[in-house]
Amino acid sequence: MKLQSTLLIILIIGSLLIVGCIQKQDSGLNEQQKNEIKQEVQKTWDQFTELWLKGDPAATSGWYTENCLNMPDDIPTMEGNVAVKNAFTMMFQAIENKKITYKTLEVDACEDKIFELGLLEHTYIPKGAAEMTVYARYFCVWHRQDDNSLKIHRYLFNTLPQTEDAMKIFKARMNQ
Repeated sequence: MKLQSTLLIILIIGSLLIVGCIQKQDSGLNEQQKNEIKQEVQKTWDQFTELWLKGDPAATSGWYTENCLNMPDDIPTMEGNVAVKNAFTMMFQAIENKKITYKTLEVDACEDKIFELGLLEHTYIPKGAAEMTVYARYFCVWHRQDDNSLKIHRYLFNTLPQTEDAMKIFKARMNQ
């Protein structure tokens, strides 16, 4: 129940932020601006991926804002950078990362926030188990820092059903 309440609050806040951005912008971003932001976000994910594969919880949690929310499937929401670091520490002790790929599908921006929709493919080996691959879709709110870098402020993802149709669509979008 707490997770559902948290998700509802996040959706309401996200909607208000987006509505506020729409009201502040006359025409929004043009396609060139969106493409530039999309490339910047994708490059940021590529840099994050390098650290993720090394299994360094301090380095990877450093990509999150101090007051972030990280909301993966089927586990409690991580509130704040310290909670993310603690969760990543336990996760990296329990798995061996093999591959992780983020694909930015679309972006929009308002002031110092970037709103991203994307896909994620993560292959890993849990200790004492067989290799697994997770296919997911995600929504990420990035916060632009004073040094112009991006940090994850809100991150929500959920895994996709392992049906033939879902995987066909997923793989087609990943290869665009």
